[in-house]
Parts: sequence; structure tokens; C-alpha cells
Amino acid sequence: MGVDDNDDGSLQTSEIDQTTYICNGVDGQDGADGSASQYTMLTSISPPSASLRCNVGGRVIAQGLDNGDGGGTAQNGILEYGEVDYTTTYCSKYDIRAVTDIAPSSISSLWPGTPALQILVEDTLYFTADDGNSGIELWAHDTASSSTLLVEAIFPGSSNSNPGQYMQILVGDTIYFDADDGSSGYELWAHDTSNSTTWQVADIQNGGGHSYPGYDMKVVLVEDTIYFDADDGNSGRELWAHDTSNSTTWQVADLNSGGLGSNPGFGNTVILTDDTMFLGTWNGLYAYNTQNHSYWRLSSPSSTIRNFVSLGDVIFYYSNDGNQRLTATNTSNGTWWSIMENSCAMVGPAWYFYTVVSNILYFDHDDCTSGSEFWAYNLENDSAWQIADINPGSGSSVLWYFNGFISIGSTMYFAADGTNGVELYAHDSSNHSTWLVADINSGGGDSYPGGYAWIWKLVGDSIYFSADGGDGFELWMHTPSSGLTWQLADIRPGSQGSNPGEEVVILVGDTIYFSANDGSSGTELWAVETILTNSITYD
Repeated sequence: MGVDDNDDGSLQTSEIDQTTYICNGVDGQDGADGSASQYTMLTSISPPSASLRCNVGGRVIAQGLDNGDGGGTAQNGILEYGEVDYTTTYCSKYDIRAVTDIAPSSISSLWPGTPALQILVEDTLYFTADDGNSGIELWAHDTASSSTLLVEAIFPGSSNSNPGQYMQILVGDTIYFDADDGSSGYELWAHDTSNSTTWQVADIQNGGGHSYPGYDMKVVLVEDTIYFDADDGNSGRELWAHDTSNSTTWQVADLNSGGLGSNPGFGNTVILTDDTMFLGTWNGLYAYNTQNHSYWRLSSPSSTIRNFVSLGDVIFYYSNDGNQRLTATNTSNGTWWSIMENSCAMVGPAWYFYTVVSNILYFDHDDCTSGSEFWAYNLENDSAWQIADINPGSGSSVLWYFNGFISIGSTMYFAADGTNGVELYAHDSSNHSTWLVADINSGGGDSYPGGYAWIWKLVGDSIYFSADGGDGFELWMHTPSSGLTWQLADIRPGSQGSNPGEEVVILVGDTIYFSANDGSSGTELWAVETILTNSITYD
């Protein structure tokens, strides 16, 4: 360093006032020329040992001085085994485990194919199960303490009360559900989770007849009032309500008088918009104001309605008045219009598939040329188009037993029948691209993603779903960020599969609780969660 006395912009030898050596020593020793010294700290990063089973990922960070300890070579710029002073291990793994074995031996406590109650109240999962003695009754599993107990045997003895077979909803601390006590038939019941009391709320069809509350309609909660369908034995299946604040139960409306019933909400046709409930029935589209309790029939063209999905003030649905249509109704003014018709196929547009992603309606439609494929409709410019001909030619890619879907941002993931069989596909609405995500059951076999149990759960940035990779239905995962798809575990080795989630699928935090059959314990409650472990060792 020095002053530029002659102002030429360079430092001459005569101008040097002070010299400091950054690397001081003899060449080749003591770190001369910028090489490592015995005081240089080195770091190495490596994958964890396979024995740790870090199947989500992990890394080992080792650090130490380049001093030649443990037989290493000093100052060679390489961290050798003996020079490591401490190691930090980061390990992430999926833990898939059986939570409890409620029924003895190989008997299943969760009955395959039986609709099951599954409601989470704080840390406790309430569900239906059979311990082999009490029949199918109400059970609970505390996820914090890992304890499982029988909550209530509503139908005494070994018979089944089947709680929550058709209806289940949580209001405050109380679960409302349908159940059969053996004398009143299937009626409305409740369980208060705060004090563990269980009682029959209402005997809608007096005597031993079944009112089957919630049989057709998805339950709707407005403030303290539950709306559901039920059959009192006189009016047929109509709209009912229960006020949880004063414990009153009443028939809201007899929309199809004469005892025939209107079957409100049948085919997934109920939507609440502000204070108004819109209902599809067997005799048209109705609206009900939950504040002034008035109801009226909208200008629907159809006696058959199904599959409601809303976008702003507009409800889209399938309708059939002799012509099968994708129909729209503006709830603000009661106007309706036909978007498209289908006269060549057994079922019309939006019969199987319907959802809104990024303000675009997606649905199934057969245009009489390409078979049943995935279509889109833009309400703003009243335009419809086929997003892709996944099964080229006249073949259909949309399954008649559609296996559900999940959306992440602008991308939908779903099962479709293409040239590789029924596999996992995706469509990005932002760039209108459609692609095969994974050929899980390669060679033309069908993996039916989401099938059998209709599992579609998003945890973090990963999708969990059921699929058949050739060894039966097991639990699989796809991570969009990495593009990887893999089987998490073969719970039931062989070709039968464990059929995960056929009865129970519920997310508690980052842990998915689901039913599965391992082939030895029957169908029981299982769980999968991501475990993050960190450890530091010193040498």
C-alpha cells in the first residue's frame, strides 16, 4: 500500500509505504500461495447411509481441520475420515405403521365397502369400527396419546348401529350423524366430544321406520342450523333442518307434495351462496332462503339434475329433459341457459367429471367423434373446447367410475384412460398443456390412480394416492417439484394389495390416517407421516 505520488494510477516500488502478507510462509508449506493450512476448516456433504432409511431425502455434513489427524494427509485440501471433528446428519423418512388392531386376529375392524364416519376433533379421530363383539359402532383414536377406545355402542349387543353411514357433521364440539339403535331405525343422533355423551336427536319417522337422514344430500350448516334430507314416512324424502342451539327439528319444505318426495340434493346438487341454498331435486332446481325461510322454483328445464359446481353467481350442472345438457343458472337473476348438448352418448356433459380451476369449468363430454374426453368452458367469453384427446380416436379417456382428482395451483392431477391404460395424468390451465405424469402399471396395465378408495391427499408439495402398480392397490406418491412418482410401501405383499383408504382417509396435521389390510390383521387403521431427524456427533 502507498500514495500515488506521481498521479499515474499505478503503484511503483518507490511508492510502497507498507506491505502485509495474506499467506505467509515458504512455498508449498504453511499455506503459501493460497493453499490449505493446518488451520483450514473443511466441509464435506454426502448422502446418508442407506441403513437410516431416509427415503424422503437427507444429507450428512462433516467438518474438521485439514491437519492430518487420524492418519490423514495434512494440508491437501481434502477432508479425510480421521480429520472429521463433528458430523451433522439430516434425515427425512416416511413412517408407515399400523396404528391399532381393534379386531382380534385376521378379522377386519373396518368393514370394506361400508361408508364410515370419520371426523377430526382437535387431536382425536372419530370413526366407525367393529371389535368383533360390539358390532359397527363409534370409536375414537387420540393421535396425541396413540390410544384407541370404543366411544358408544348405540345398538346394544353385537348388531351394527353404523353411525355416520349417510350423514356426519361437526358443530362446535358435537358430532351429528345417522345411526340405528335397533328400535327407532336409522335416525339423527349426536355425540358431544367435550363430555362424552351420546343421544338420539330426533325420531323423524316414528316407530321402527328409517328416515335415513342425509341419504342423498350433502349436509349444509348455516350458523347453528343443519340442513339435510330425510323421509318422515308421509311426505317422502324432503328437506329437513335441525337447530343445534335449541334442539328443534322440522321439515323445511315439501317440494314434491303427495308423498313421492323430491330427493333434495340428489346427485351432488346442493350449494350455499350467501343466505340462499340451491337444491337439485327430482322435479327441478329450487332455491331456499335460510333467513326468511322462503323457497321457490327456478327456471330449470329439467326433471333430472346432478353435479353442481359454482363460479361466482353461476351454477353449472348436468340436466336432462329428454336432451342431455351442460346447463348454467345465474343465481342472482334466475336465468338459465344451455352450454352444450349431447344426443349420441349414454350420458351427457358433466355426468362424471366437474370442477373449477382458475375460473375455468372442466367437465367430461362426448362430442360424438372423440369419445368422452376432458373439456373446458370459459364463462367470460362463453367458449368451450376439448383440452386434449387423451384416448385418440373415438375411444373415451374419462372413466365411467371416475376416480377423483386433486388440484395444485393451476394444475389438475387425475386418472384417465389413454394409450398406456388408466394412468396418472395432469393438465395445467395456465398453458393449456396435458401430459402423462407416470405409467405406474407399465406395459398397458391399468394402475387406476385414486381408485378403489379414491385417495387424493396433498401434504406439503406431495400428492398421496392409491394405485395398482401390478401388485394390487397400495399407497403411492407424486412430487411435482421433482417429477418423481413412487410406491411408499407394499403393505400387503403379493398381488392382492392392501386397498388403502377404502373405509377411512383423513389428514391430521401432516399425518394421513387410513384403512389398510396387511393380509394378516384384516382391515385396520394405519398412518403415514414424514419424520425429520437431526443428529450431531463429535469425534
